[in-house]
Amino acid sequence: MLVGILIIIASIAGVFAVINFSDKSISILSTSKVLLPGDRIFEDDLVAVKVNLGSQTTNYLEAGSLPSDGLIVESKVSAGELIPKASVGLAASEKYATVVIEIEGQLPSAVTAGAVVDIWSSNESEDGYLPPEILVSNATVAKVIEGEGIISTKSEFVELLIPRDRIARLIEAKSNDSSISLIPASLPLD
Repeated sequence: MLVGILIIIASIAGVFAVINFSDKSISILSTSKVLLPGDRIFEDDLVAVKVNLGSQTTNYLEAGSLPSDGLIVESKVSAGELIPKASVGLAASEKYATVVIEIEGQLPSAVTAGAVVDIWSSNESEDGYLPPEILVSNATVAKVIEGEGIISTKSEFVELLIPRDRIARLIEAKSNDSSISLIPASLPLD
């Protein structure tokens, strides 16, 4: 009889071990209330739920992944839903936006992803160009977009992270065909 009880306990422990070993569940964040665009969320506002989504796990916010300053909701998430990464953005996006601009000619070698630059503009006049003025100080280069295709152009495209309150001036300069230049705010040591 003792052997029978030990076999039952061993089989229960074995099943429990197999189930735990094969469990590929991870903690994904969910919301208990409706989240609307513009809401700022923190990890404490959310509920961690153990789920197994297979390869789709990377599309959702994992528990412990939120930055300390939270995230901004960009599209509605209903109560009880897992939170898709596509529905949220960094809190910095409240103050900053990315803009792609075309720069005539070659960029300075210091203008690479992560570099801090000043954006200068000069408007065309009847006598050439007016004195340049600074449009945006301390913009961050998100990416230098390499030209693709057979035809080579004499300009380059740069994606910049700039304060939202400076976007209108930059778009105005672009639409007025102003000459726009990027000047590195600092030069690398090497």
